[in-house]
Amino acid sequence: MAQESLIFVCIFGIWLLICAWQDFTSRRVSNWLTLPAMGIALIARSTGWISTPWWIILIVSILAFTLWWRGHLGGADAKGWIVFGILGTPVLLGATIGQLIWYLSVNWGRERLQSQAVGTPIPGFPGYALGIWLFSCYLISFKMLGVFLEMVRV
Repeated sequence: MAQESLIFVCIFGIWLLICAWQDFTSRRVSNWLTLPAMGIALIARSTGWISTPWWIILIVSILAFTLWWRGHLGGADAKGWIVFGILGTPVLLGATIGQLIWYLSVNWGRERLQSQAVGTPIPGFPGYALGIWLFSCYLISFKMLGVFLEMVRV
């Protein structure tokens, strides 16, 4: 099971990097990237491989759809949030923290450089990738620390 989890994390990371690159360069993320990811995540949830409660998925989906409908979130970002909601709370938390760091740093840089692009939308997927990467490193470091402490105690 650990090997399947590692493979899934690697595939998810590659998908996230591709989405981030496409969003950063063109300000769009193709449905060919977001819709299959949503379907795969739902299949993984339905088979029990992912155990996110349905009520979390429902709340995240309603929130993402509402923000998209009101124009506060792009369509690909809304689909990305639904995928993150299906994958679970740690992924959702990492994406939120990363997006916050990304948004604040880009806005700070624009103001600092007095850029004329202050009103243009900020691509979301680079922030999601940043946050999930940072959160993964955080979790891995605690796992490694636990293994190290186990080895020292023996």
